[in-house]
Amino acid sequence: MLAGVDVATQGAMTSTSEEVVRFRRLLGAGVQVPASDKMNLSLSVRYTLGFTDAFDSADAKNRAWSFLAGLTF
Repeated sequence: MLAGVDVATQGAMTSTSEEVVRFRRLLGAGVQVPASDKMNLSLSVRYTLGFTDAFDSADAKNRAWSFLAGLTF
């Protein structure tokens, strides 16, 4: 289980900017299986759950599913 903190700059289109700290939890699992003698297939899934509001004007939190696939050799 991983936890992370994002620091982003808002207001890039204006003359002032402020830093925002967002807290989130990242849960994930993966598996790696042999595809051949010299290659492995890697499959992962992750779910990100935001704890802080994504916008100042709305009660909305970030949530995302990520599916990853790759070959290693």
